[in-house]
Amino acid sequence: MLVLSAHIGNWDLLACSAGLCGLKVNVVTRRIKTFWLNQFWMAQREACGVRLLQAEQSALAIRSALRRNEIVAFVLDQHQPDGIGVPFFNRPAATSTGLARLARATGAPVVPVFLLRNSQGFRLVVEKPLRLVRTRFRHQDCIENTNIFSMAIEQQVRHCPAQWLWVHRRWKLANSFR
Repeated sequence: MLVLSAHIGNWDLLACSAGLCGLKVNVVTRRIKTFWLNQFWMAQREACGVRLLQAEQSALAIRSALRRNEIVAFVLDQHQPDGIGVPFFNRPAATSTGLARLARATGAPVVPVFLLRNSQGFRLVVEKPLRLVRTRFRHQDCIENTNIFSMAIEQQVRHCPAQWLWVHRRWKLANSFR
């Protein structure tokens, strides 16, 4: 299955806990610009059994993981310079269409999953698989489904705004949107 998540609650603990429980978890990730921090962060995740797939050029690895019935997780609240503009808190945010394209191509369900803090520790939120649009218009479907993903993340951020960690300019506009 494809997991949709965001930088809310404790997303890394979510992936690491799943890996330590024996689930086959793959996380589509980006490199951190600071080399030593990237090495440390990625090593911590891998030590928990999480397989890291670099966002660039990862489509084949993702498809292979799905064929092996493994989980592939996307943290989709990052600015994507070559993404499409979908509403996020009523402002266009450049968002990757990779998850939408993969869901359409593979037929794998997309399940929103979040690990939120509460007074007892954490609460695991596993939503029902999202209902995706599938017509004969591939490009439009990707736009609509990326919008659905953005709305699912926005709903969680509205529910627990203090738990959304975002230090980047999410609404940084690219020169043009597709």
